[in-house]
Amino acid sequence: TVMPVGFTSYSLYLKPGAFGFHTANSDVYGIANTSGLANRWTHVAAVYDRATGTRRLYANGIKVAERADPPITLLPSNAKAGIGADWASSVVPEGFFAGLIDELAIYHHPLTLSEILAIYLAGSEGKCKTPSPPCVPTPPGLAGSWRGEANALDELGNFNGVGVNGVQYGPGVKGVAFNFDGLTQYVELPSSAGLNPSGSF
Repeated sequence: TVMPVGFTSYSLYLKPGAFGFHTANSDVYGIANTSGLANRWTHVAAVYDRATGTRRLYANGIKVAERADPPITLLPSNAKAGIGADWASSVVPEGFFAGLIDELAIYHHPLTLSEILAIYLAGSEGKCKTPSPPCVPTPPGLAGSWRGEANALDELGNFNGVGVNGVQYGPGVKGVAFNFDGLTQYVELPSSAGLNPSGSF
């Protein structure tokens, strides 16, 4: 199993035959056959709506999975987060991802289908602070944004990351992107209660 994005109890992951979204006490599997995802950009959004206990997974603006359970108890931890790996514990990362990741964002707001679709359809124009089509406005509740523009800085300046073991950069959807070797490279994000989910995300 490899983790494009993960921190204790919450992650996006790829494993043979499945692409999933893990939320502390249950998973939702979105794509049974992941072979078609190789060597192309895929826009991914994972949403947890705590009010309804619903987890949703989207690929390229289309909902590919949904699951509803009783609302989970969100874990009050300040665990580190990782881009290109998972912090299953606070000690060492695991599940290293090989490939490119661009324009990562975490929201403390359950994005709607229309918000997700607008971001996907904007393509290389993406999100912007001052909307001017085809760029789309940034949805509310943005907690952190890591664009991978040859650094691991949070666009908001709150949760700046650090590239570990020589993270490289390659052509992105917009500008450049993180390029991980799948062996030891990842971006470490700081331990912070402000980044850890406290409700919907």
